[in-house]
Amino acid sequence: MVFMAVTLGLMPVVTEAVDVGQSAPGLAVKLLNDQPFDLSAERGKIILLNFWATWCPPCRGEVPVLDAFYRANQDRGVEVIALSADRARDRAEVLKAAQAFAYPAGMLSDATTNDFGKPHVLPLTVVIDRSGTVIAVFNQRVTRDDLDTVVRPMLTP
Repeated sequence: MVFMAVTLGLMPVVTEAVDVGQSAPGLAVKLLNDQPFDLSAERGKIILLNFWATWCPPCRGEVPVLDAFYRANQDRGVEVIALSADRARDRAEVLKAAQAFAYPAGMLSDATTNDFGKPHVLPLTVVIDRSGTVIAVFNQRVTRDDLDTVVRPMLTP
């Protein structure tokens, strides 16, 4: 299998915990819909883990792309999880912003396990394949072309 390293932009990506070609770090968080999310339980799915914030214009700008991709491909094994880097006290604003998309969202501050660490740049999208391996890291606004190039080849027909 060929691993695609996609690290765009000029700033450091996330923490040392995210390496393309390695197993995804641990992540467990209670989502805004009160459902638990544990990344280790998602094997068999393609995960797009999107770190974002309400105050981040590029983050808000990529929401329509992620939402359209999720809606078109969720039945083909794609799961998008948005983790807000907003402060815990800004939960109401995050809840309001999350109404704009169909995929689940959570607050990074609610994570009970977060081996990804805190993102150094937003937006940040980590693509994890069905076996739990990090195959791409986008550290700028993700585009439809990015998703078509990296994720589409892994989709079930």
